[in-house]
Amino acid sequence: MVPSRRLLSALALAVVFGTLNAFLDGAAAAPLRFAGVVLNAGFAWAGLAVAAGAVVRTPRLAVVAGGLAATVGLSAFYVVDALVRDVPVSSAGDGAVFWFAAGLLLCPALGFAGSQIRRPGVRGLLPGVRGLLAALVVPVGAAVEVVVLPPGPDPVRWTVGSAAVLAVAAVLRAHRRREVSPAPG
Repeated sequence: MVPSRRLLSALALAVVFGTLNAFLDGAAAAPLRFAGVVLNAGFAWAGLAVAAGAVVRTPRLAVVAGGLAATVGLSAFYVVDALVRDVPVSSAGDGAVFWFAAGLLLCPALGFAGSQIRRPGVRGLLPGVRGLLAALVVPVGAAVEVVVLPPGPDPVRWTVGSAAVLAVAAVLRAHRRREVSPAPG
């Protein structure tokens, strides 16, 4: 796929993420509200930037994709949220300014991390460590967020914390399998 198409795919992902997040955020049904709290947590937004970087693959474009994905996703979120709640978009106020600034500041680095997920180690040293560390960014971030800045009521914290631990274990297991599998040829 051409890099510009990859970038468009990453931005389409951001629009879907922001739109879904806004709909779930205002949902009346308890299971949808639960999903909305999880999807609106910081680690989920970080995951959007990491996913955007993984989609575009090249490090330079991933830096751009991470920041753009955050901006586009937040834009979709605030526009759809305003439509759902029937209020002007400007009602988001200072909170929106804070999150746009945070997205532009932090998400380029997260996009870069996403571009590194499939990468091997540095010039044959430490095989796959770069990719391993990049793959651990979101699940470790989720685990830290649950402890430091819990994203909602206890059931959400337990669910996110458990999922983060399982995701870390799955990433480590996949990395170990890759290390011990025989080289082709």
